[in-house]
Amino acid sequence: MDLVQAAGDGCGDVLLAGCWLLFMLGDVRDSELIWEAKNLNFDTHCYIDSLFLVPDRVSTTGSYARGKGLTDLAAYVEGQWIGDVLLGIEAWRTGSFFAKAPLPDSPMAELAAWLRQ
Repeated sequence: MDLVQAAGDGCGDVLLAGCWLLFMLGDVRDSELIWEAKNLNFDTHCYIDSLFLVPDRVSTTGSYARGKGLTDLAAYVEGQWIGDVLLGIEAWRTGSFFAKAPLPDSPMAELAAWLRQ
């Protein structure tokens, strides 16, 4: 994140891949780090998908965020989706875009190359 922040713009494949991997692990505690990455600059806010903040349910992320004093994150995720967020989560995890994704423990360079395609 430091390199992206120092650049002042852009997102970077490594940052995006890292956020995606954290989402795939499904631990709500990682939503705090993903939120920090998403808010580094305009590009990261647009490029890092909001669903990465919700590895399980909107209510889970909202409760966790409020418990950590991250009211901005709680308000963002709770106000973001009207439809079924679980369908969106499932689409990210099993959709055709990710059908040929490298395994999560693949080298970062391989994940970054795959994201650039």
